[in-house]
Amino acid sequence: DKTVSRLMQAAKVTGVGITIFNQGDIAYQKTYGFRDKDQSLALSPHSVMTAASFTKVAFAYMVMQLVDESILDLDKPIYLYLPKPLPEYDKYKDLSNDPRYKKITSRMLLNHTSGFPNWRWLTDDNKLAIYFEPGSRFAYSGEGISLLQLVVETITNTPLQDLMLQRIFKPFAMNRSSMVWQTPFESDFANAYDQNQISLGPQRRKKADAAGSMQTTLHD
Repeated sequence: DKTVSRLMQAAKVTGVGITIFNQGDIAYQKTYGFRDKDQSLALSPHSVMTAASFTKVAFAYMVMQLVDESILDLDKPIYLYLPKPLPEYDKYKDLSNDPRYKKITSRMLLNHTSGFPNWRWLTDDNKLAIYFEPGSRFAYSGEGISLLQLVVETITNTPLQDLMLQRIFKPFAMNRSSMVWQTPFESDFANAYDQNQISLGPQRRKKADAAGSMQTTLHD
């Protein structure tokens, strides 16, 4: 507790939830600080927070279920799963002059070796490009996870929110988790805070995003 409090103060962290697992069982779970500092509302294990890139872990687990069921082959080029060439999708038109997109597989998208940047909006020209030979090296990429979402939704003919609910949230009794904001979350949610502990409010995600939209709690 002393260590957590010291680090929170030093880093200006408003609220923290910590769970320690010992061989699959919860050995320790505690929240510190506030979910709403201005109203002095304490963070709880059931406070809904944006999971950010932890979303990728839950999504990858669901994808591996599809692999186990032979719905998806990790090493089959993803373009073969789509009804039209990838560059004909508006979001991927930037790849029209780079045939290397045909080499990209689900495995590459999951292990971040596709050649994509993290996000196109972080590049100088805000365009999507393949920066190195797919499969040749690691470079963390949210774009890759988003592309795999398109593939998964296409082959299952099911929206990501429904897939995650059916395959992850319900089976694991994650009753306060979702890929999009839900009305029941309004009773207990954590605001986002900047580096100066100024509230940015809740992140009420309206669109399911495999790379970062999961809303969940410490308990879930």
